[in-house]
Amino acid sequence: MKARKLQIVGKRSYTITLPKSWVNENKLGPHDSIIIEQTANNELLIKAGKESTPRPTKVTVQLEDIKGIERFLRFCYMKNIDTVTIFSKHFDPHSVREIKKAIKRIEGYGVTGESPTSMEISFLYHDIDVRIERIVRRTLYMLNVMLESLRIKDYETLDEIEDTVDGLYLLAKRVLLRCLNSSKVREDNQLTSHESILFLWMCFKKMENVADTLHDLRDTTLSAAEDQFIQRLLKIMEKAFYHPSSSSELLQEAKAIVKKNITAEKVCLLTIIHKEIIDIIHNIDYAHMNNILFLEK
Repeated sequence: MKARKLQIVGKRSYTITLPKSWVNENKLGPHDSIIIEQTANNELLIKAGKESTPRPTKVTVQLEDIKGIERFLRFCYMKNIDTVTIFSKHFDPHSVREIKKAIKRIEGYGVTGESPTSMEISFLYHDIDVRIERIVRRTLYMLNVMLESLRIKDYETLDEIEDTVDGLYLLAKRVLLRCLNSSKVREDNQLTSHESILFLWMCFKKMENVADTLHDLRDTTLSAAEDQFIQRLLKIMEKAFYHPSSSSELLQEAKAIVKKNITAEKVCLLTIIHKEIIDIIHNIDYAHMNNILFLEK
């Protein structure tokens, strides 16, 4: 492979020449576009042509061919399928209830068409900003509402919010998978590398685990010390997301929290929350180091 020297254009830009054979093979000429992507290994990948934006996708299936409707719909959702049309000779009330119950736990999916022999489920958020930053903020807020619901023993709200957090986790996976496949979506979400996507993916999974553990506390009564322990961890996690440059200091602060005056029956669950939030802050710290030390050279 032949090395090529950088040429300075103006005060801030650099250019290189492209091999003539490559230009001819790709039938390029003056003013044509090329795509330049930065890979996870900090290399530049050059492609001919314009970047294609993800097109809305559709799938059609027979109800009788589906084994587990919620499992199937979740998979379609993560695959960025925008419209799912399910056909059947006759939709019995049980199948209709099962489908509608499933999409309640899938953030953004809704029934957009219904007849005696078919049901159409579509992604409804195309005109709404569903960037990762907003999903993070929404999830953090939901975790705080879950803690408040535990305080006042509002178990109905607690159950609803757990389903909401599950839906937000699925929505985050859907957006992060799009980021893997599109540099434009990645740029829109201010994600600089595949490593950042992976770190965020793990953060969302662990926040879902925190929500599940808070839900498991529903049959107990939190003492003031236990409530303060969880509240303090949630606040440290929020600070880490909003101020990643302070993540290393916040990580030490989270690790230093001691479980005092915790009843024996709740030690295990509170330890899980403690460990998951420490892992979340670890991932935020790794993502921050990756962005600062490895991508801005």
